[in-house]
Formats: sequence, structure tokens, C-alpha cells
Amino acid sequence: MRSRVINLKDIDETLTISKMKTLLVDTFKDEYGYVGEIDNYDEESIKNLVAADKYNRWEWNYSDSQSFSIQLEKKFDWGIVDFNFNLKNGKIIEASIYSDALFIYGFKEFADTIIGIELVGEKLAAKCETIGFDNDVKRDIKDYLISEL
Repeated sequence: MRSRVINLKDIDETLTISKMKTLLVDTFKDEYGYVGEIDNYDEESIKNLVAADKYNRWEWNYSDSQSFSIQLEKKFDWGIVDFNFNLKNGKIIEASIYSDALFIYGFKEFADTIIGIELVGEKLAAKCETIGFDNDVKRDIKDYLISEL
């Protein structure tokens, strides 16, 4: 049985990749109207986009990993906080939080509350809401965790 697939150059010997791109864009615009500027990417740019999509995923960075530890430290107006997390499959299995703040209430409770939670800033920030931190402290910790994770 003969294949129904052919090489387009067999139909038009003058066809180039650049000409094909132009024809595809023009046909798309004719069919759907103007849809905005069209970005052109070379092969290297496409590889970089694919890599960024893969390596910026939470699953790649955390959940596909075996056990590991992460430490974050931040100096706030009210004190320094040192976050220490041990993770397995992207979830916190141990947490300790130290601070030189003049108050100590809430840090141990927060560390206990986040056991089993995925290392995702928004999820940790939501757990922060359940702790009786001062509103400024709560806001600072939440903003920091969201921005860092």
C-alpha cells in the first residue's frame, strides 16, 4: 500500500522553512483574523523554554527528590527567623524554626503544624494563619515563605 504522506518540496521545489512559516502565519491570519504579534523562536530558544518549564516545576525540584533538607533565614524588623525543613518526597517530615525575636510563642507550634505539608509557600502560609502570631509577624512570615518557595 502506498503512503499518503509526501514531502512538500515534491509539490513546490522553492519551498523553504522561512517561506513555510510565512505561509502558515498568513493562512492563520486569513482564517482567524489578526491575533497579535507572533514570536519567532529558534531551536535553542525552544530548548530553553522546555527546560525552564521542566526544571521550574515543583515536582522536579521537590517531590521527585528523595530526602533532603532546606534551610532559610530571614531578618525581619522584629527579629531573625531560621527555618529548617527535612523533606521526603516534597513533604516536610521534620521542621524546626528558631528566632531571636523578643517573643517566642508560635514558632514551635508553627513547626509542628506544617509536618506533612508540601514545601509550597502558599500552603505553608495558609498554616501560618492558624498560629497566634501578631498580625505583622504573620504577614511577614507568610510573604517571605510565598516569595521564597
